[in-house]
Amino acid sequence: MISRAACLLAVIIGAGSLSGQTPPPYGIKTRPNVGPNFDGKLSVAQPGTATPLIAVNAFPNLTFQNPMGMMQMPGTNWLVVWEREGTVRAFVRDPETATTTLLLDISSRTQGWDDCGIVSMVYHPQFNLTQPANRYIYIWYTYNSPGTIKGSTAARPAGYPYVVCWNRLSRFDVDEYGIILPETEQVMIHQKCRTVWHKGGGMFFHPTDGFLYLTIGEDFDEKTNAQKMDRNLFGGVIRIDVNQTGGSVSHPIPKQPLAPNDNSGSYTANYFIPNDNPLVGVPGALEEFYAIGLRSPDEMTYDAVTGRIFISDVGDYGPTAREEINLINPGEVTAGNPLNFQWHRVQGTPSGPLTGLYTPSISKGPLLEYGHLENGGTAAIMGGYVYRGTELAAQIGGSYIFADNMSGRIWSLNESPTPTKELIAMLPNGPGPNRGQNYLGISSFALDADGELYLCRLSTEGGGIFKLIPNPNTQPPPGLPNLLSQTGLFTSLLNRTPSSKLIPYTVNHPFWSDNAVKLRWAAIPTGTTVGFSPTGEWTFPTGSVFVKHFDLPISDVTPTTRRRLETRVLVKTASGIQGGTYKWNTARTQATLVKDTTFENIRVAVRSSGTLAGYNLGTPAIKGTSSQSGTRLVIYGEGNGIGGVVDQARFNYIKRKGDFDFFVRVEKLYANIGGTTPNARVGLMLRETFAPGSVAVGVSVGMTSSVGNNETTDFRFHHRETTDAAITEAASLEPVSAAYPQVWLRLRREGEVVTGLMSRNAIDWVEVGRTVIPLSTSADLLWGVTCTANDPIKRAAAIVHLQTHRIQRWTFPGTSACNACHTQASGWVLGVNTRQMNCSYKYPASKVTDNQLRTWSHLGLFDSPPEQSSLPTLAKLFAPTDTTASLQDRARSYLDSNCASCHRPGGVQAQWDARWDTALESQGLLNADPLNDLGISGVKLITPGDAAMSLIHFRTDALGGHQMPPLGKNVIDKAGAKLLKDWINSLSP
Repeated sequence: MISRAACLLAVIIGAGSLSGQTPPPYGIKTRPNVGPNFDGKLSVAQPGTATPLIAVNAFPNLTFQNPMGMMQMPGTNWLVVWEREGTVRAFVRDPETATTTLLLDISSRTQGWDDCGIVSMVYHPQFNLTQPANRYIYIWYTYNSPGTIKGSTAARPAGYPYVVCWNRLSRFDVDEYGIILPETEQVMIHQKCRTVWHKGGGMFFHPTDGFLYLTIGEDFDEKTNAQKMDRNLFGGVIRIDVNQTGGSVSHPIPKQPLAPNDNSGSYTANYFIPNDNPLVGVPGALEEFYAIGLRSPDEMTYDAVTGRIFISDVGDYGPTAREEINLINPGEVTAGNPLNFQWHRVQGTPSGPLTGLYTPSISKGPLLEYGHLENGGTAAIMGGYVYRGTELAAQIGGSYIFADNMSGRIWSLNESPTPTKELIAMLPNGPGPNRGQNYLGISSFALDADGELYLCRLSTEGGGIFKLIPNPNTQPPPGLPNLLSQTGLFTSLLNRTPSSKLIPYTVNHPFWSDNAVKLRWAAIPTGTTVGFSPTGEWTFPTGSVFVKHFDLPISDVTPTTRRRLETRVLVKTASGIQGGTYKWNTARTQATLVKDTTFENIRVAVRSSGTLAGYNLGTPAIKGTSSQSGTRLVIYGEGNGIGGVVDQARFNYIKRKGDFDFFVRVEKLYANIGGTTPNARVGLMLRETFAPGSVAVGVSVGMTSSVGNNETTDFRFHHRETTDAAITEAASLEPVSAAYPQVWLRLRREGEVVTGLMSRNAIDWVEVGRTVIPLSTSADLLWGVTCTANDPIKRAAAIVHLQTHRIQRWTFPGTSACNACHTQASGWVLGVNTRQMNCSYKYPASKVTDNQLRTWSHLGLFDSPPEQSSLPTLAKLFAPTDTTASLQDRARSYLDSNCASCHRPGGVQAQWDARWDTALESQGLLNADPLNDLGISGVKLITPGDAAMSLIHFRTDALGGHQMPPLGKNVIDKAGAKLLKDWINSLSP
């Protein structure tokens, strides 16, 4: 569909040329004169110091294919490297070595090409080439029968991550020359898996007890496998006796694991269970487990000096996801109580007591945690070792060293006085195509026999082994200026006046940015041109600069009240982009470059509820009372509660029409004054009338004891969709807990959907329940606070604070985070292309409205400018509010703007193609199976006619680990989610 403005512009241009009249004015008359990198101001030295260490290729004459780990063969000078797809190679420990020896090739039965393959290896503690008795090596790898291996150097496994395969632990014999004999494989664990993700693989023999320790991920299936120690070997640390000692040391395996969804195929054999494992004798438990509650624990290492075990665990996606370093201290695991690191109940340190954890277990938080979205978009922690070598003792001696797979940052753990991470080095990605999330980054650490540290880096074309050395260059690396005032982009920071060298522009369909209002500018170096394309992406000359400014409305009542948040700068380099975010101070006089991704909780004013009127629902024997002082409400409740077809409670209410979002903080709840039974509840409710059987919906919180404060609480969602029907009440879908006074309740109406939520901090909200309820949008409805004793002859009391502000988290991306979305596959620069720029824009300086493509062509910015008469026929996205466009065009515009940077050929997890230029039938959306069904049986990416069974809509309308987009989103785009919902429901099944 061609917009009316574009048609009118074409008519005016055509008429002017035919009649000899002067064509309409251009938005900008003359092209700004600007040099590359904004006259070189965006490449000055950045204040600060260089990293103390740098990573160098330890063996520059060797390359490997996806090296997953390395160790030194005991008693030899050989270093042994295992490659992901099933091969093991050895070479002499010499920086000049140029040849390797193949020790093992089981590629015909190793399922690699993703987060799987040969994951880890370890030699028997008594290994000696001259003594065949214990000449064994133990390999943890992903098995598939020969002929069924999926994937290649050109592609991930078809259907990833949902590829049926097997976690396998096997023992292999080693001959006197160090060759691993594939025919001697003795299988110890053969555990069926649903995916090729989250294999774990931290493995070592404990030097004191002699047992084998191994971390295992939860197979990317948290609901089935996490916190379930009686089903299968997923999501924890196991500890086994490979020597089958027996007697007072160990005993035979008492229970076999289950395979996912059936009882066939999985088995364990050829080892014993240590008698002092924590779950020995626990009915139904798999006694192998030593610690539980892990998600994707790729690395686990032992520090011989302290006896501590370090475990790195990769966080989930989303703004609240956390990377973890977990710790097992000597003697910390006791009989009957494995350590529980709490996945999937929580990531990082919980803000209150947790429910839903496996019992028995000892809950333990991480030694160090940090945001999964920090340090380059997605961190993906790769654990390492406590460094005990000599070469770098002055720099990192005694420190635990770890890294981020995505950003290439290498960290040292400083444990005093509070654990923090310190950047010590960087390792750029390896060469070649990236066949997945980041299979060009750091995969693991390694030690040689002298305790010196190495890093393994993935790549199908040039994987390598690196080491750290002192940085000979103490000068800071070049980068963006530290202050926005140093960039020259604005002539007045206080007034936010852009330089005349910047070209302002807009887009047809803005990317969702948590309600922020954005302004955009570009600077194309003089003497260069943009590679114009009517479809796809434009190409930009080196030194081009793009600026995007963000203001956030900080009042839901007066949206024009805004806070100046950040200005993002993107510089096109010869090989990609360099980006940064400048965070404004509150005086709006300066903005400072954000080095690492940070978050800020911003107060946003909400509509005041004012004074609530009091009413006693039903006919309780004892009447309730209440008093309000400002926003503090003290309410004494009575009666048998909200339930059945009659209601009895104290109800303090206001009247509101249409959609509403009502939330409070519950400071205290006193259970049953005059008694001890803890049945009291306080909550929020929406009702049609005061009648006992009125249509109603609410969320409430109670108590688990009669203490009255600082105790675990429970949450329930209750609703009655028709008058005089029995009320439906259910606990939250996922067990949640909190403790007074840090308890927030929220009830939100959006059309016919009413949702009840809870929070421990007024920032992170957990849905307790939701329902579809046909309430009037024009009539006054009753919103308010309820309190009930759930007892006919007692009263309860609650102190409730009515909220005047909501808290919105904002993400300020660090200097490396831009690369998560601005990728080579996406053309590096997002939103500056024909389909986004083909629209009219009123240029602020000239006050002239002109088509942006026409103005850019006039300025000579394009290498092959489009004909002005062709502008109405060129691709164009449509704004969500553009009702002249079809529902489908607006929805597909949303997908292009918000999803296409990743979801495209060559992009990250590009199973489907979100680009506007790809026809709907070819996008891989309709009736397509998702990579992860999130436990929703039968769900498709898009199920035509059924948005509820369409993952595209579900993830757009979600926050947390399953949200989309995964980065920088802290607020749901409700208008965008509704647009997708309406479109999907309009499609013919």
